[in-house]
Amino acid sequence: MASYSINNLLNRSAIKLLFKVLKPFEARLVGGCVRDALLGVQSCDVDVAVSCPPKQLVQHLSSQEVKIFPTGIEFGTITAVIDHQNIQI
Repeated sequence: MASYSINNLLNRSAIKLLFKVLKPFEARLVGGCVRDALLGVQSCDVDVAVSCPPKQLVQHLSSQEVKIFPTGIEFGTITAVIDHQNIQI
């Protein structure tokens, strides 16, 4: 049995808080964090896909007082800092 699971990932405080803040939108964990959880290993890299344009997301997260960085805004990617963890959206 895996020592780390999707439930471990979903129960991380930063993930819980992010999904609470993103409640108005459809949001999904994607990429390496999902792969690693399925393999039973913890991942430090968390990626999230959201069902809204980057500008709208920036406005929403800013209104929720979430610190953001436009790390790849030209490609639709921003980094949110939640509970001292960087999460790429």
